[in-house]
Amino acid sequence: MNDKFRAAGLGLRLITAAVLAVVLIAAWVMGGWYVSALVSVLALVGLGEFLFLFQPSGAWVMKVLGLVLGVLFLAACALLPDFPEHLALAFCSMIAALYALVAWSREKTLAPLGRAAVIICGILYIPALLAPAMHFSRWEQLLVVLLPAASDMA
Repeated sequence: MNDKFRAAGLGLRLITAAVLAVVLIAAWVMGGWYVSALVSVLALVGLGEFLFLFQPSGAWVMKVLGLVLGVLFLAACALLPDFPEHLALAFCSMIAALYALVAWSREKTLAPLGRAAVIICGILYIPALLAPAMHFSRWEQLLVVLLPAASDMA
């Protein structure tokens, strides 16, 4: 890679980091729903990247289903703080498995089961790990953000 592209990539990264830092600090200062909304948006963006990375190129229905289930999971976690997260996760898993079984009955291959597994693993990996941060105190939230940032910089 030549120096021109490397410098352009660094400038774009610095601008993106500055904008994200301002948004993160603003949400952290305002607290409450702002933090829940920011965590939800970040979890959905991460889940979308995960699904588009691991789902086959033609599996649009499974990608959309995964994002819808991610929204449902995050909504249950944000709007119902006393609702057990494992029940929301079980609901999402059952819907993905039901769709996989219906698709399997038409295709007669194991591919739909693998696509459903990708959805469930994506929800476990990103939204399920970020959802508890919605209910942390402000200082715990700051710790959750600063530790990975410090690790990335190191």
